Order: sequence, then C-alpha cells, then structure tokens
Amino acid sequence: MDINQTNSDLIKFWDSHFQDIKPMTIVKEDVKVENELDQYLKKLGDTCETIIDVGCGLGFSLMTAKLLGKKMVNGYGFDTSEKGIEFAKETVKLSKISDLEFVTENHHYLDRFDDQSVDGIFCSNFLDVIPRKTSQEVIDSMIRIVKPLGYVLLKLNFYLDEDLIKKLNMEVIDQDTYAINGILRAHNLTTEAWIDRFKGFKLVSTGEYQRAPKMPYDRIILLQKKGQIKKGGCQ
Repeated sequence: MDINQTNSDLIKFWDSHFQDIKPMTIVKEDVKVENELDQYLKKLGDTCETIIDVGCGLGFSLMTAKLLGKKMVNGYGFDTSEKGIEFAKETVKLSKISDLEFVTENHHYLDRFDDQSVDGIFCSNFLDVIPRKTSQEVIDSMIRIVKPLGYVLLKLNFYLDEDLIKKLNMEVIDQDTYAINGILRAHNLTTEAWIDRFKGFKLVSTGEYQRAPKMPYDRIILLQKKGQIKKGGCQ
C-alpha cells in the first residue's frame, strides 16, 4: 500500500463528501444533551480547559463540547479537508462561538503542541479510516501531549465481522485494513485492541452512538492518562 497515495485519495474523498454543506448559525440554547455522545462531549467540556479535535471534519463536536461544557476555554480542530474546515470557520463566526480555532492541516499539526500540554483530545471516526502507520503516529502524538489525568475520547466505527466485510465487497489492502472502490474505509480492530494501543492510559468507560436509523452503533471509548494531577488540568 502506498501511504502517500492512500492519504491523498482520502483527502479528495472527504472534500467531495463535504462539498455541498453550507455554514449555519448555531444557537447555544438549542444545544442540548440528546444522546450518549453528547454526554461524553459535555464531560470533556466540563473537565478540560483545552481540547483538541483530531480529524475534526465539520467541527460540530468541538462546538458541542464548548457550548455544553462549564470548564472548556480553548479548542483546536484540524482536518485535511478544506471544505470541512471552511464550514467550521464560518459556522463559529456566524454563531459567535469564541476561542475555537480550525485549521486545514494533517496529523503533523500535533507536533506543535508541547509535551503534556493538553487537557483533552477528541477523535471521531478518524483513527480507523486512515493507514495503520499513520494512525500509530497520531496515537503516539496524543500520548505525548496529553497531561497526566487528561482524557482521550474516541469514537470508532463499528467492528466489521467477516460476513459484513464480504457483504460490502471490501478489499484487503493491508493488515486489518480494507478499501471500497479503492478508498480506505476501515482499519478494523476490536475495542480491546484499540485500547491496548494507548500505552499509559486506563479505560474509564465505553458507550455507543447510532449515526442513523438501522445502522450499527459506533463505539465510544473514554481513556484517562495515568499519573499525578497538575494544577489547572483535568479533574
């Protein structure tokens, strides 16, 4: 598998996916906890001052954490999709949501953050739709920049069994990695295998989120970094 070509194809795919979405105005009073994912985003916003949204897409999750949370101050979202980031920037501007920064960058954006400098990270349906090598680089950066007792909140696609892989006509392109029509669509690991990749973290809780009726439930995983609490960090 050519990782550079795979990542290039993914950028084009997601830009096309976001092509026709228009910026909108979000009213804070209308943002409520309506599902289990919202509960987890509120927990991040209630306990962490600084949050990074890795592969933020349209940025809705970071906006939700800011509007629902009591402690969150700053948020940083990045994605390689220019269309997604354009939407996020215009939407926070129209909605007058302050202190959220969205940039068009790849995962090396995380290199800008100092060791143990971030309270919380959210990553939704990103680590499991990129090459394994790239996902490991992202995970290593997360481990490095999260403060002791800080949080990593993951949302992952549902686990694909062999029957579903065959039904979707998925092609094996690497270890535990599958494509549809030449586009990488799943780096398929069990929940336990994903947790094991976050060395130095403990599992806090797991949950589920259904994106659309009749679809399988996505997996939600909340992890906390081991260590001693520092003043001003997550509590």
